[in-house]
This record gives sequence, structure tokens and C-alpha cells, in this order.
Amino acid sequence: MIKESFFIVIPSREQLSHVAQWVENHQLKVFVKGVLPLRSAPAAYSTGSAPAALGKLVLIAEESLR
Repeated sequence: MIKESFFIVIPSREQLSHVAQWVENHQLKVFVKGVLPLRSAPAAYSTGSAPAALGKLVLIAEESLR
């Protein structure tokens, strides 16, 4: 079993569809560290690049916060 991996992907509709199915079927775990408004991008970038940072930070448009 692979615990972690790094890869670069050129996204396509087919690949993204497969990834969505994996998430829905609980075959792929997504670790979200936090959800921040887009205006916090500079702070999110510096926080997310810390060596001990686990999980991803999700930036959302502020209109969707309402």
C-alpha cells in the first residue's frame, strides 16, 4: 500500500472523472487542513509551504462564503 506520493498531472476530463470517483468511493483520501477566503492567499501560501504542513488549504471566492 502506498502511503504518500508526489506526481505531476496534465489534467483531462477523463482523469478528473476518475479522481472524483475515487473520492466518492473512499478509495482516495483528501486531507484538507483548512478553507480560507481567496483574499488570504498570501498567508495560505506561506503556511502551506511549511515542512510540517499536512493537508491542503482550499481557497474559495468570497461570494461562495455567503
